[in-house]
Amino acid sequence: MWFLSKSFISKAKDMLEEVNLQLEQGLGIVCADRMKQIIEFCEKKGTIKDSQILWVYGMACCFYEESFFRFGSKSDGKYLIKAEQIGKDNNFWDINFWVGKCKLEGLVFSGRSRKINEAKEEVFSCIDRLEKREFYQLSILPILVWNALNQGDFNLAKDLNDKFLDLAVRFNSINGQVNAKRFLGKIALENDKVDEALGYFQEALDLGKDRKIEQIVPVFYNMGEVYLFKNDLDKSEQYLSLARDTLDKDLKLFNGLYHIHITRLEGVLSKLKGSFSESEEYLKRSITLAQDNDKLIEEGISYLELGKLYLDMGDYNKATLALEEACAKFIIIDNSFWLSKVKITQKDIAERRKAMITDVKENYPVSSFHNKVLDEFIRLVLSSLNLDDVLHNIIEYTMSITKADRGFLILHDERGQLYSQVVRIKGKSEEKDKVILENFSRSIVRKALENKSSILLTDAQSDSRFSASVSIAALDIRSVICVPLKTDKSEIIGLIYIDKKNIAEAFNSQDLALVELLGSYASIALVNARLHTGVRRRLETAEAQLIQSEKMATLGVLAGGVAHEINNPLGAILLNAEMLLKDIDKGPYREMLEIIGEGARRCKNIVELLLQYARKTSGRFEKIDLNQIVDKVCVFLEYQLLQDKVKLNKQKEDTFVYIDGNFNEIMQVFTNIIVNAKEAIKAMKESGNINLRIKKDNVFAVIEISDDGIGIPPENIPKIFDPFFTTKEVGKGTGLGLSIVYRIVENHKGSIEVFSKVREGTTFVIRFPLSKN
Repeated sequence: MWFLSKSFISKAKDMLEEVNLQLEQGLGIVCADRMKQIIEFCEKKGTIKDSQILWVYGMACCFYEESFFRFGSKSDGKYLIKAEQIGKDNNFWDINFWVGKCKLEGLVFSGRSRKINEAKEEVFSCIDRLEKREFYQLSILPILVWNALNQGDFNLAKDLNDKFLDLAVRFNSINGQVNAKRFLGKIALENDKVDEALGYFQEALDLGKDRKIEQIVPVFYNMGEVYLFKNDLDKSEQYLSLARDTLDKDLKLFNGLYHIHITRLEGVLSKLKGSFSESEEYLKRSITLAQDNDKLIEEGISYLELGKLYLDMGDYNKATLALEEACAKFIIIDNSFWLSKVKITQKDIAERRKAMITDVKENYPVSSFHNKVLDEFIRLVLSSLNLDDVLHNIIEYTMSITKADRGFLILHDERGQLYSQVVRIKGKSEEKDKVILENFSRSIVRKALENKSSILLTDAQSDSRFSASVSIAALDIRSVICVPLKTDKSEIIGLIYIDKKNIAEAFNSQDLALVELLGSYASIALVNARLHTGVRRRLETAEAQLIQSEKMATLGVLAGGVAHEINNPLGAILLNAEMLLKDIDKGPYREMLEIIGEGARRCKNIVELLLQYARKTSGRFEKIDLNQIVDKVCVFLEYQLLQDKVKLNKQKEDTFVYIDGNFNEIMQVFTNIIVNAKEAIKAMKESGNINLRIKKDNVFAVIEISDDGIGIPPENIPKIFDPFFTTKEVGKGTGLGLSIVYRIVENHKGSIEVFSKVREGTTFVIRFPLSKN
């Protein structure tokens, strides 16, 4: 037994050495399994008395817990507690060191700075009692450098990193040298020395590129970061993609911290590219990742970036809320460096609000009452995301300031036609659902759209430009202001139209300037509200589709059960018919039995197809024949097509057409497209034809499915594979069929094209690689 114990100790020590090396290389998830094996083996021995076994057990507990801290996963710390007890009871200072290092690392990366000094003293107390002190310092220095960077103490970070780099070179630690170069780049970047930072990051990349070490991922991230500073968005995106791909393709390199960093930087990059909604999605995801991995400082930084995004979007209320969240995180961790950055942004919000109001008051003098109205306009209209509220507030406040008799907010519908969405007349609000231009002058609105500029008329009836307008006289229009609402890309999304009947109180140039100013902020609010409304509607649609999908799934289970129940009596009918046929030579009874047998066989085939179609797919690929699948689909859909007077014409290859794929999924592709083709025919006429042709060349199997139905409008062709896109009435289509088809074809390394002419028909062309087996 002692021999076994000594052999085990020797092997375990070797494994722990390998574990330590793997942790240095960032392969914590690989070695976690080995450490767990050691722990479980020791625990199975029952009482652990031998000091060497106890030491191995304690070290394994340390490394096992450290792998969780290192890789950003939450841990209950039970193994760390066991290791700490073993270390204290036996004066195993190396175990005490790893326990302290693990605690320190967890505190630094979670941002809990108030306990960091205590943990640091504990670690260095252990180092003083150990041999090879410099080796242990090499392990602890990068954590201290990172902590100094988090606190904004770049001089301390530089001093600590110089020691770290020196030790990394002396111990020939490539991982340490890569890290040290990265830290030098981070320090340079914080001091706005962008080119110097790029040089350090490139050195780190050159050092680590030939080695499978985790530190190459953050170098890719840092390169993306520095090119973002240089405003080279393409290169930034390229390096971020490399970082993301490296993390995603190899689970061994999973690290919660780097996922947070990369996701956050992707959000900043999207903002600079003008994709605000995508940026918001990335930044919110980085916040969730930080929360999941218990990284308070990273959560605060992500909230800070989200606040800056909302500030750029002009949504001051959301910006304030996000920055308050950032402040809360930095106050908890007592981080004055990051807290000061939040305060600068909060100050920016206040200054922008103040400048906006001051600009109006100085350049367009109005009464104190109007100032209050303007303040309220900026506060409410810009902060609301409810489209109806935004539209009504725009007209209400515009008319309050200008004392207009009537006001119209004019928008475009899906066909580009203008309609008055909100109408306000003499203090009485009148809602109209797409009332086409009828209560104001078409000619004035057209002129504003044509010139893409505002129009001010003090007396419309005497203006020569509109002398031919019948509506101006008919509606007794006198003074008019018409202001186009433009996006940041100068796209007109609507107009504000106000008028007065009393020429003595006609609008003037100050009124026009004020309405133009309000219009610029109204455009921002309108775009935000439309985006919000669109997202909400898509979510509601998605929820309805999920409910429908659940119903269909339940129906599939029910259909499978019914099919099983039908299958048994069908088998009995068929068996008895065949037995009776043996006893009857000819005559009317034999013919009747043959019809019964043929019908039963047909029913049995359909039931088997239904079971096969309803069965959950395994996801496995195998060698399958497309001709066979087409035959089964045709049998499956024959009754439907017959009832709808649609003829399916098949043209297949004489030989097998083999591809590598999933039988059920390919069957679903054919079914969805043929059913769509049938419905396209029925939408235009009572009967029609679907032509299905299978052919092959040296590389691909090619399937063409064409119909003579209603066709697809050119503007809809790019959207037909989008999830939830449908031209059918609500409740008549899920908008998921072709989206699923596209996903299946893509998963099978195939391609799908669509060609269509309205009222002539549609052709789908699908290509699958031929099986190489």
